[in-house]
Amino acid sequence: MVEGAELVSMALESGTPIESVYVAPEGRSNPAVTVVVEQVFAAGGRVFDLAPGVIERISDTVSPQPIIAVVGFAAPPLADLDQASMVVVCVDVRDPGNAGTIIRTADAAGVDAVVCCDGTVDPTNPKTVRASAG
Repeated sequence: MVEGAELVSMALESGTPIESVYVAPEGRSNPAVTVVVEQVFAAGGRVFDLAPGVIERISDTVSPQPIIAVVGFAAPPLADLDQASMVVVCVDVRDPGNAGTIIRTADAAGVDAVVCCDGTVDPTNPKTVRASAG
């Protein structure tokens, strides 16, 4: 699950399959959300308008963004690392915010891949996704 127009836009740009998008009533007046919703429609995605108060119940943040998307995730096979020149390996990173920061920093540094070993927080955890900025 990704939350916010920026993260949904990044998912679209990366070609990540978007299962569905949910928009709070206040999202329809937000220009960034409107652009992303149009992009989702153009890509053949499904968009659902939510009733007032629903997004607050499905989000795990105190002040949720007005758009949330359910996106697909498939971990690439380890064989994809054969050509990688630099890899970061996370071992026993338990805090989702820390994991997201590691992923974001690795991306900024030009790292080819981040591998999360058993014992490390799930990289698809919503807090990890937010901290990694997508």
